[in-house]
Amino acid sequence: MFLPAAVTSCGGGGADASTGLPAGCHVSAVAVSPATLSLAVGETRDLVSTWIATGCTDHLPVTWSTSNSSQVSLQSDGEVAHITGVAPSASVTVTAIIGGISGRAQITVALGPSIKLTPQSLTFTATRNGQQPLPQTVALTNGGGGVLSQVGPNATVFGPGASGWLFIQKSGLTSTAPYNLIVQPTNTMLAVGTYTATIPVTSPVASNSPQNISVTLTITP
Repeated sequence: MFLPAAVTSCGGGGADASTGLPAGCHVSAVAVSPATLSLAVGETRDLVSTWIATGCTDHLPVTWSTSNSSQVSLQSDGEVAHITGVAPSASVTVTAIIGGISGRAQITVALGPSIKLTPQSLTFTATRNGQQPLPQTVALTNGGGGVLSQVGPNATVFGPGASGWLFIQKSGLTSTAPYNLIVQPTNTMLAVGTYTATIPVTSPVASNSPQNISVTLTITP
């Protein structure tokens, strides 16, 4: 493991024009930690430069760069670089240079969180004044990268004819995907006909919020 090292003071002052380091300072190795990093689009993480050196002070000038600024943005903060995923990429190289010696990290950028519903439409049939249809399950998962949090169903929007005939239950006490939504019509006393409802599923961190579950209930004689 590389550690920032300053084993002696710089001594006589001045700077080496070829390296940008104080006179008498010599860097033998540079590393970037972590060496590999996975990000979601919109997510920001930090990289830290470390080095082995002799005759140097505790803090050395670090030059940071990225091989593709359209996929990864970089904000330099001395020994630390703040890295943000911009667009999906299999591999972007981030480089730290100290005194002409470089260290690198490989960055992978995935799509940000997105709502995935399986299935997105449900169909129920019931006899008027008969038993309630069996519940059906919708799997709510993250279709992208990162963490899909604060995700769940909002107020159901009912089509014409009737309202309040649908029950939605989460499979657990969580608002972070994955989990299941359990959907069941609860009123078979409706008039014979077809009824529709839409269940919006939203998350403030999802790139495709809202996504809808379409529900159709047919009441037969």
